[in-house]
Amino acid sequence: MPRPTPAIQPSTRQYIESDAIAQGYDEYFEGSDLFEYDSRLLASWMPRPGRLIDLGCGSGRHVLPFARAGFDVIGADLSRAMLAVAGEKLSRAGLRARLIEADVVDIDSRLPAGWADYIICMFSTLGLIAGRANRLRAVRAWHGLLRPGGLLAVHAHNRWHNLYRTEGLAFLVGNAVRTLAGRSEWGDKYIPSYRGIQNMYIHVFTRAELRALLTAGGFEIVEWVSLNERRNGPARPAFGCGLWANGFIVLARAASRPAP
Repeated sequence: MPRPTPAIQPSTRQYIESDAIAQGYDEYFEGSDLFEYDSRLLASWMPRPGRLIDLGCGSGRHVLPFARAGFDVIGADLSRAMLAVAGEKLSRAGLRARLIEADVVDIDSRLPAGWADYIICMFSTLGLIAGRANRLRAVRAWHGLLRPGGLLAVHAHNRWHNLYRTEGLAFLVGNAVRTLAGRSEWGDKYIPSYRGIQNMYIHVFTRAELRALLTAGGFEIVEWVSLNERRNGPARPAFGCGLWANGFIVLARAASRPAP
């Protein structure tokens, strides 16, 4: 029997433990089209204050505006350095939120069932979870933390967007070979170098795979945004964008018990 895939890959562990990445995070992504767009989108999807969990909250880029808007916010991350940055920013702004060091896969062991009205999991935090079974375990855990009818917003990268770059095509071919040989899962990508980390792991999704994962976790899709190339709005035209969209941001509702 094959050994279970660890949810946290070595490269992800390096990322989590890097003080330099945490300290430079906001500067590195300053002016990001995606960050500006997903902030506006979340504000429109979640206009009424309630209890919100930000999974993989990082330096607190969503924690602060939601706390400022009157939400009861919990920010969860495995990076102590990121949480320290978020805490400093909250203190300077005179805002309050609870920050916890926690793994998003078993976050339900840290928080009460049905506590949240909203959960957000942005900037492909879902894609940092290695292993199909681990991703399903995570989504089911998030379902358990939401009240009935609670909302989940999640961002993921689109696997087929790799069709349009030479290095992306090389990844797709290599990934297919490794998957057929039983040495990888279809969609597991290793970026040669990312901010000083070698072979940075990220799982990239097809539209069908992401939809199936959320459905198996007990969610129904409320709204689906396929991102344009700049990631500052929806892809146009919508037809066929499951192939060429840069990524997806999905709003889903906790609608049923997850399938066994």
